[in-house]
Amino acid sequence: RDQGCSTVRGWGSGQRGRPPSRPCTMPRPSRDLSSSFDSQSPLTLGASAGHEPAPDGFAGKDQDADPVVARRWLRRKHALSLGLIAAVLAAVVTTIGILSSEIHSLRHPPHSSSESSGECLTPECIDASAGLMDGANLSADPCQDFYAYACGGFVDRHYMPHGRGGASQFTIATRDNDMVILQSLEEGGPTEGHGGRALAKARKYYQQCMDTTAMDARGVSPILDLLTIPDFLVDVDNSSANFTKEEVVFGAIRELQQRHLRIFTDFYVGEDRLSGNETMVNVRQGILGLLDASYYRRPGKNDTEAVTKRNAAILQAYKALLWKGLRLLETRTAHSVSTFSAKGSGDEVEAVVAFETRLAGCHSPKENLQDPRQTHNPMPVEEAEEIFPLGWSTFLAGMPGGPSNYTGRINVETPDALRCVTRVLGETPMEVIALYMKIMILLHRAEILDKDLRQWKYQFNLETTGNSGHGPRWRQCMDLVQSYQRFGFAITKAYTEHRGFGEEGRREVISMFEGVERAFLDTLPEVGWMEPDTKTYAAEKARRMKKHLGYPEWAMDDVQVERYFEDVEVEDGKFYENTVALMGDHQRRNFEDLPSGDRPRRGRGGHRWGMSPTEVNAYYSPTKNSMNFPAGILNPPFYTTGAPLALNYGSLGAFIGHEFLHGFDSTGRKYGADGTLRDWWTEREEAEYERLTSCFVGQYERFEVAGHRVDGEVTLGENIADNGGAALAWRAWKRA
Repeated sequence: RDQGCSTVRGWGSGQRGRPPSRPCTMPRPSRDLSSSFDSQSPLTLGASAGHEPAPDGFAGKDQDADPVVARRWLRRKHALSLGLIAAVLAAVVTTIGILSSEIHSLRHPPHSSSESSGECLTPECIDASAGLMDGANLSADPCQDFYAYACGGFVDRHYMPHGRGGASQFTIATRDNDMVILQSLEEGGPTEGHGGRALAKARKYYQQCMDTTAMDARGVSPILDLLTIPDFLVDVDNSSANFTKEEVVFGAIRELQQRHLRIFTDFYVGEDRLSGNETMVNVRQGILGLLDASYYRRPGKNDTEAVTKRNAAILQAYKALLWKGLRLLETRTAHSVSTFSAKGSGDEVEAVVAFETRLAGCHSPKENLQDPRQTHNPMPVEEAEEIFPLGWSTFLAGMPGGPSNYTGRINVETPDALRCVTRVLGETPMEVIALYMKIMILLHRAEILDKDLRQWKYQFNLETTGNSGHGPRWRQCMDLVQSYQRFGFAITKAYTEHRGFGEEGRREVISMFEGVERAFLDTLPEVGWMEPDTKTYAAEKARRMKKHLGYPEWAMDDVQVERYFEDVEVEDGKFYENTVALMGDHQRRNFEDLPSGDRPRRGRGGHRWGMSPTEVNAYYSPTKNSMNFPAGILNPPFYTTGAPLALNYGSLGAFIGHEFLHGFDSTGRKYGADGTLRDWWTEREEAEYERLTSCFVGQYERFEVAGHRVDGEVTLGENIADNGGAALAWRAWKRA
């Protein structure tokens, strides 16, 4: 019941099948609780071509999240104690014994009523049993193929259309959850007492998103002002204007960034990781047109033949798609955006991809971005300007809520990468940079423009990621509206009233949180290689970990919710402009925390949710030392009030253990109980910790799906949290 049954599609194979065989019982690797291929992708606006911006101190579905955050994305955590690893193995052995008994019982049912006196016949138990039986294939031999036995029915019943990468229990949970969100958005009942004017704004925005006729009628007119920015580069390059190339290029980048287009660099607002009492801007390498820098490089010695073929195919498809997108743009504007070959991708596109290949070569490896110490490089604005001359003071003053006179520091997470990008920009012709900017504008905005460009973006997603993101319009609009960066908190009250997570369920889930914590504390004495003082501090951090359940209390107060959205206006007939304005409003709340000449340095204070209460997901924040479990995941199939404890601990309990252990993985363990970076391990313990966790790296790197291998270093934290979380849930259930 943890991850439950799932089925995956091999990359490019078009075949459905099982996850790879593995030497011990493990859920599939994931960035966070819900893998992105389990549901239709939302409209991806604001941060990149492929992903939304992530909150401070949290990494979730979104790929460009804060890399110090343990969770889901993109982000990343690493290790567990020897005791927890031993507990995993013990759980596996015990589970095998129980499964053998259960299999025997299923094959040989009891003949007398006395033998079945322990049966649970409540509605919750019957419903759970039906779900388990529906997912199984009892005609398979579990001793020969346990996956087919346990999940064969699920695989047979879940068809995956073209453009979907897989299906799991999250598919079921998201499907049911979508109906509740949709009811909150579509019903015509009163908003008074259910979210007030904020809910009315959310519903109006949803209806605008559904009106594709109006979107089609406007064509590309909403982005014509954006396109004048790269046009200016070319105009200046062809004139005798008295501007340096650096001034023009970085001025254009600054203008695009202020209009919420992440290009060449990325940034977010967060607390100083060492002190926690200063809020600063964090800057790092930017996103690319393709999801990963590896797609642009030459084949490496460790690449399999399948990986080499995949990368080559994706890069070739990328070039053709860029050419097609530029042609679509050209037919909708009054002037030519480029000169194209009639048959090929065009010399200009080849030049753009060559330029982006150089940018990809600048990027730091993903595993380096997961080290919060390596990415902690705060410096004065003047030093940051030398690395990446954006005009940082001007940029920050021009952001919504930005300081007019920024007096803080800038944390440059990837200084070498940004120095390299600056150099590449200086060596690249202006017209190539301008065309690349137009491509990025298209990738960021195509899904909120006309039909042809939306269809182009879906094709782009499909051919470069395997998941088109295309689906029913209501689902796309619903995902857009319910994001925590838009109207997620506006619909929280109406959503929870329909969802029905009551006080009994809250008490039971809180007891599960406490049970997992006790299981961890019971494990610490078994860890022979940790010093007593280190164990004591680990216990303190565990006890001080904050647990946030369901939703923030203020989201149930109409007055506070209306105040939260008071600066948001949903203008008639302006879906595009309203979408961009919501991006700005989200940025405003973050940038208002930055110190200025008339604003002192300060920490952010309080607790901010980095996820909508409606999401079927969860996360841990190392900078807050807190776990968040939205209301969306506190429902079947992951949690059922009154269901047998074994089922609830086996699913939601394992999720709680997963997020809990992110506080002690290779990223989380570097933070103290107060959420600041703290070195609370001895050198000997650190070395032993790395040695013990290296086994997981090797194990996962041996897993292969359709010729592709897992990157054990990048997925280490998630893999350990998956396994250790299940072990903690097992121990907690045994005590419950």
